[in-house]
Amino acid sequence: LVHFNHEGFAALALWVRRQVGRPATLHVRTNVVPSAFARLQMRVISAAVDNLVFITPNEQKSFRDLGGTAPGTVIYNIAEQVTGAVPHPQVPQDGRLIIASLSNAAWVRGTDRLLEVAAALRDLGRSDVVIVSAGEMVLDGGDWGGDLKAIATRNGTLADAAAARGLAPYFLFLGHVRDPERVLAASHLLIKPTREANPWGRDILEALAAGRPVLSIGHDKTFVEDGVTGILQPSFDARALATAIAELADDRARLAALGEAAKTRIARLCNGPDLARDLADVWWRTAGLKTSTTCAA
Repeated sequence: LVHFNHEGFAALALWVRRQVGRPATLHVRTNVVPSAFARLQMRVISAAVDNLVFITPNEQKSFRDLGGTAPGTVIYNIAEQVTGAVPHPQVPQDGRLIIASLSNAAWVRGTDRLLEVAAALRDLGRSDVVIVSAGEMVLDGGDWGGDLKAIATRNGTLADAAAARGLAPYFLFLGHVRDPERVLAASHLLIKPTREANPWGRDILEALAAGRPVLSIGHDKTFVEDGVTGILQPSFDARALATAIAELADDRARLAALGEAAKTRIARLCNGPDLARDLADVWWRTAGLKTSTTCAA
């Protein structure tokens, strides 16, 4: 059996099917933007593999809506708590609320919305919050508008935009970080104001696993549930999000309770051994065996 770990391998999977003729499975990890190419890609995948693994029901629905017909199973991504992570030394521990962002600058990820949140915090008179950004902040590509478009044209960064808007005190830009778990260890929250309304990415799962509540945008409350494991907005509202952040800064007991609920939820939904067993069972069945237990016996 051959497993392809991303839908971007669709054409390769079809070539392998024709050349080798072995059973094949494929991981569907993204909600592809609808287009003629996307529909063609889903048809190619359906012809190339025997079984699919979707990381959430959202990817499964997207696949079906685009005409995909191959059978599949939803298996969440594994996310296990990292213990003993030493807080990143550059992140201040001075009593301020530390909010981590673990995303490279990208319009679809909503990283520019961090500027709006910071501006709203300033309007509320809150100077006790800092957003720690780990990632490359060059504003290349995307649908940047206004001053961001001008900054992007000269290969500027989100840090340049923050400085231009007088928001630099609300940010700490670390650039690329090889060990993001250390940033999480030094933070109280994670923020991901995505324009794709997909509050279930790798950064979100790992933050929740680390007991860090998440602030994000979308409707799926499997992982980020408003008022339970974080703050989930159906649509982005910088003022409301800043108000929620200020309330958490003032109520550290509630912040801790959200973090404990986040950790418990990920331990239940994203347990490594359980999900590995589920994936192995998909492979054994696709290969013509009943279960991995049967094969081991």
